[in-house]
Amino acid sequence: MTTSTLRALTHIGPGGSHWVALRASICVLFPMLVLTATGHTSWCVYAAFGAFAGLYGRYRDYGDRVRMQATAAVLLVAAVVTGTLTALGPDPRWMAVAGAAVWAGIGGVATDAFDWHPPGSLFLVFAYAVCAAVPATPSSLLVALVVTSGAALLALLLGASGALLPRSAPRSGSGPGSGLRYAVRRPG
Repeated sequence: MTTSTLRALTHIGPGGSHWVALRASICVLFPMLVLTATGHTSWCVYAAFGAFAGLYGRYRDYGDRVRMQATAAVLLVAAVVTGTLTALGPDPRWMAVAGAAVWAGIGGVATDAFDWHPPGSLFLVFAYAVCAAVPATPSSLLVALVVTSGAALLALLLGASGALLPRSAPRSGSGPGSGLRYAVRRPG
């Protein structure tokens, strides 16, 4: 590998993408380390999906980012819990297909209504489908709720933490208002 290739691979350019990547990494890594250290590696799947809330609102000011991440967090927790509930069924495979379709619809409406960035329902469908495929017991429902919520809360705190730094806030997007009005006028 040449020196110029190595330099190009390790160069951090303008735009702040490295801060977004660092925040997302911490959101995922910290809960995983805690669960691994406490011997609960089987719960890591729930923590990962809660941490996905930290991926939303990259180019928003802190108020918009927190609102977007909070909305995404609530829906991610609901997707994980309903996926875990589906896994409790006698043969969850067919229910999982129908449930994934429902979550795709919910995610599509949410992305339009709240002008999500990143747009789409991929994370919701992924959270639901994976949790529907993981073997579960009735006690898994409470674990899924608590672990996913805790990881999502950490993501919200980290997403808002930049407001404490003495630098300018990220540029503001259009906010949830325009997307919500659009979704009501043109559902689906």
